[in-house]
Amino acid sequence: MAPNTSASLPAENVNPKALDHQGSMEHDETQLWAELSVDSWKNSVMSKESVFYDLYIDTRRRLFEACQKHSYDVVVEVGCGTGEVIGHLEGTGKPRIGVDINPDFVTHCREAYKSDTEHIEFHVADAMKLDEWWVSMGYDKKYKAPLLVCPNNTIMIMPEEIRDTVIDKMRVVAGLEGRIVVTFWNGRMFAHGVLGYYKKNSDLCGEFDLSKDHVDWESRKIETLSSYKSQWHTAEEVARWMSSVLIPVTIVEPELKETHEADHVAEYGMGVYLWLKGISPENSSSGSARDYYDSKDSQTFYRTVWGENNTHVGRHDLVEQDPELSEADLLTKIRKAQELQEDCLINTIKGHYGDTKVRCLDMGCGFGGLLRNMHEANMIWTAVGVDISGEMIDAAARLSKDMDALTFYRESYMNTSVPDEAIDLCISMEAFLHVGPGNHEAVLREAWRMDSI
Repeated sequence: MAPNTSASLPAENVNPKALDHQGSMEHDETQLWAELSVDSWKNSVMSKESVFYDLYIDTRRRLFEACQKHSYDVVVEVGCGTGEVIGHLEGTGKPRIGVDINPDFVTHCREAYKSDTEHIEFHVADAMKLDEWWVSMGYDKKYKAPLLVCPNNTIMIMPEEIRDTVIDKMRVVAGLEGRIVVTFWNGRMFAHGVLGYYKKNSDLCGEFDLSKDHVDWESRKIETLSSYKSQWHTAEEVARWMSSVLIPVTIVEPELKETHEADHVAEYGMGVYLWLKGISPENSSSGSARDYYDSKDSQTFYRTVWGENNTHVGRHDLVEQDPELSEADLLTKIRKAQELQEDCLINTIKGHYGDTKVRCLDMGCGFGGLLRNMHEANMIWTAVGVDISGEMIDAAARLSKDMDALTFYRESYMNTSVPDEAIDLCISMEAFLHVGPGNHEAVLREAWRMDSI
């Protein structure tokens, strides 16, 4: 257990009320949130009759699957409430930390989960100062790949003027190797929420009527007599919000059970999920490379010039030696050069392993074309491709969906989730340089850790 936070954050000792970005204004709706009763909140969202019950179950499922697929080393819930998300992720095998502005919620969680204090802890903390609190607790030294979650429209109950900052603070804590997920209540289901949730839980949210003084059906906003305020967003509105703060996201097909790796927004049932990568530290070459490869312009460029299979420099010397290619157009030559480069590598591998199938890891796999070509050449027993670009990993998974032996993860190849000695062959084609000066040794250590030889 980490030490108590009372010495590092005043929120432990004072009546918690959220402040605006200048730290000077109290917001009635946040004060209400800080004073909600534990029983009212828990009963309103977690009974099987609640309109949000299925969303809670799906949120837990997605977080569990994310922890199984990635090398996250801690799960942090911002606005943990009564612990109905973070408290039920013990199967992830990861340490868990819940923070909330409401001391009663934190007290409740500490009591409710006291039998598992070795793996889960709860603290009162201010989301506006999440990064400062994280450092004050020493977690920045202890954890390198946090998965942060702010579930169930908590972000939209916060005052509008602090929401951007809270998202930013979460991304800072997530850092290079981590990720954040924020869930919203789905704007397309607003009427269902008004009648099926707010009307049934006036003791929690306050009294209201269905007039325009309390319910804005067009903008999907509600404000009760007790100053409780909330708004329900559609996926399109979340994407526009992110665009306004220069965070490009893709809107994926609604009702998908799988979670994409690129920054995206997805509607599912009563919820809208927003998944974002962490913020790169200043001058981080690894972070810069990731942001570069995920950008729309870069993706368009690579797909246009190299195609959606590989992104190698290619063996242009061999192209020039082939008289049949002398009159070919530039794109044909570029793609043939890539093919020849992979052929040379594949022949080298066959010269070493012969007809033996291998367990292979491609460190910086891009669109996954090399592993697909090796699979088609009957060289693969199982293979994993890792890349920091979510856009490329999503494409690799899509293009390889009929090859069960291939798996793709959005991870840094300096810190993968591949078990020790699980790989026969580690490959990195023109990706090694992108980790930046000083990190090459870390890549080699990681390759050595996984290699069975």
